[in-house]
Amino acid sequence: MDGSDFPKKGTESVGVGRQYCGRLGKVENCQAGVFAAYSSAKGHALLERKLFLPEQWFDKEHRERWKKCRIPKGTAFKTKSELALEMIQGLRREGLFEAQWVTGDDYLGRDSAFRNGLPEKMLYLLDVPSNTRVWKKRPRIDIPVSISKMGRHFGKARLKKGEPKARSVSALAQDPALQWKTVDVAEGAKGMIRARIARIRIVTSRAGLPREDLWLFVRKSLTDGQVRYALSNASEDIPLQELIRVSMLRWPIEQCFQEGKSELGMDHYEHRSWDAWHRHMTFVFVAQLFLLRIRHRLKKARL
Repeated sequence: MDGSDFPKKGTESVGVGRQYCGRLGKVENCQAGVFAAYSSAKGHALLERKLFLPEQWFDKEHRERWKKCRIPKGTAFKTKSELALEMIQGLRREGLFEAQWVTGDDYLGRDSAFRNGLPEKMLYLLDVPSNTRVWKKRPRIDIPVSISKMGRHFGKARLKKGEPKARSVSALAQDPALQWKTVDVAEGAKGMIRARIARIRIVTSRAGLPREDLWLFVRKSLTDGQVRYALSNASEDIPLQELIRVSMLRWPIEQCFQEGKSELGMDHYEHRSWDAWHRHMTFVFVAQLFLLRIRHRLKKARL
């Protein structure tokens, strides 16, 4: 799951507004879409899309533009995380593309409602910001109790005195006890991509209190030194190699965007309406699937 933004001029196109544009790396006038891609041993392609409507599009000043852009009646404001979750749940119900894992960037990873809303038994490996707070061991909790004529009253839960506060995942990654492994993660255009990998069981923090027991997966690139952190709900006995494999499944959607915009006209449109935007993206998906099928045929022919 990932978002892709489309810089736009003017104010009449559906969903356009001043918002952070990942393509430009700054706040700019653009449209924002949320996309789902499927990745398997046979290849990868985009499957689903939803246009994000900024909150300002739900004020009275935009009502006239709603009509011109043919936005369906009853459309409610939804965050990008909610749109992503809606797509996953819809694809799961259809059952056409079986999937065990969900991957995504830290916008989704830091949203506990998104993580907890995923279909039952679906696993995730989602990036999180470096300042995400966690514990290595579950801290003890104290719930104050007071007794009055009306009975017992339970106060707000808090950490027991002396229990350590949660630490950032970046600080935890500096722990000398952490076991690192150097691995080849993928074949890049300039040769093998290598990284140092580590994982550790942690307890997440929300409002200063412990929550889920998860895996923290840390990957440090040996090429540029960039460090990425991800959380996973996989079982305690999952092999490290499986987490390494899944960590690479996050990048095919970037390749889908690159191919879509450079070869298939994904960002080359002048439509202003809701249905036209979604229809255009559907045509791009069909073209991408066609190219994938051609690659398979040519590969078989060479064999």
